[in-house]
Amino acid sequence: MMGPDVPMTVDTQGPDPNEPVSLEIGQNACCLSVSGDRAVWSEDGDIWMHTFSTGVTEVLEDDPAEQTHPVLSGDLLVWSDARNGDRDLWMTDLASGKSGVLYDTIGDQDQPWLDGTTLVFMSRHKPPHTDKYADVWTLDVNDPESARALTDDETEQSYPHVRGDRVVWTDFRNDPQGVY
Repeated sequence: MMGPDVPMTVDTQGPDPNEPVSLEIGQNACCLSVSGDRAVWSEDGDIWMHTFSTGVTEVLEDDPAEQTHPVLSGDLLVWSDARNGDRDLWMTDLASGKSGVLYDTIGDQDQPWLDGTTLVFMSRHKPPHTDKYADVWTLDVNDPESARALTDDETEQSYPHVRGDRVVWTDFRNDPQGVY
């Protein structure tokens, strides 16, 4: 089930706190997220999940388009998905199995980070839809209409993270060229 390339090992605490559990994921894997008993990641354009207590590893999303940047909080899984032509945010409730588009607008939305039902993400919604015009947005996954920009300027902001009521991100506004 894992990629044939050199694996990456993830160590976590198993049911017995004195016995760590290792999980190998392929060299082409990225964006590992762990919540409770599960780990999710993107590998070769698909979203994978491993449940530590059962040892089961499975593909959750395998559309021909690329899925990446999965993030897990409890039973909620959010990722960036290119199946509609650009990157939109999709969500699955692992408890109910309900899945679909969470947030889509012109340009790319990616790099989601989730804490409970609070989601932060990067959006390139302003033309010409490049990193230079990437802004940080937030929304409550229970109310996608709650989406609002936290930044709005002509320099890149990326890699947002949220914990409780605090949001942090990488900001390039003090870079002379406004980019990396």
